[in-house]
Amino acid sequence: MYFRYDQKNSLSFEALRPIIIDHDHHLIFGRQTLLAYQQRGKKTVPAWRLSLAFLLQNKYHAEELSKTFLISERVLIGLALEEYLGDRRKRKEVENFPPLKGVKTRDVVARCLGFGNHKTYEQAKRIMMAGSSELIQHVDQKHIAISSALYLAQLPLKKQRTLLVQDRKSVLRTIRQLKKDKHAASSLSYVSLLYKGSHALSND
Repeated sequence: MYFRYDQKNSLSFEALRPIIIDHDHHLIFGRQTLLAYQQRGKKTVPAWRLSLAFLLQNKYHAEELSKTFLISERVLIGLALEEYLGDRRKRKEVENFPPLKGVKTRDVVARCLGFGNHKTYEQAKRIMMAGSSELIQHVDQKHIAISSALYLAQLPLKKQRTLLVQDRKSVLRTIRQLKKDKHAASSLSYVSLLYKGSHALSND
């Protein structure tokens, strides 16, 4: 297991991840780590300082970012980057970044952070918003693919937690069933739409 827990089922101090701050020292990730160090009276906290401007200028290699940061951390960096680019449509460029006209924010963020494409990035964001802490950890540890975890994130939090304590085969079986159910629902919706369309034509 990547994460280690103490007897109270909380992340142990030694396993806490370094915090991530931007070029203006705004916290991007690591509130739990910061609080833990403060409670222990620590004067310094291990941290990564990440320039969002440099990120946009491709001064960081996406592959290295993927190796250094967890998926959940890259999502939070992505959200910070989205905010940084929030008013880009009002300007032709952001500081020294090349013109962004016609380029969607989600595509820029996905490329900079090594998500491959905007679809994967958007899926990861949805998992962060709707997934339980256990599900997010499984994704971070790459025990469950982002595309598969998205199906589990649609379940109630309690059901996610109950499912994730089961063996791997049971989890994968549930994911396959959820995929089938969604495909069946999509097919039914499509057939219903076709029926409504043909019925309307027959009445004309």
